[in-house]
Amino acid sequence: MPVYDGDRLFLLVSGEASSKRKAHLLADIAAWRSLHAFRGGNIHLAEAKWNYDDS
Repeated sequence: MPVYDGDRLFLLVSGEASSKRKAHLLADIAAWRSLHAFRGGNIHLAEAKWNYDDS
């Protein structure tokens, strides 16, 4: 996870229950909680649809 330790992270989550559940599980991982962006409150959730080449 340290490779992804940026100032801000954007997590794309689909509307499916399994996707939301996995995003919540990620928040329980110690390595995720140790990221600079997490500690600074700069993890931003966005709908995965924004990754489908939508303008």
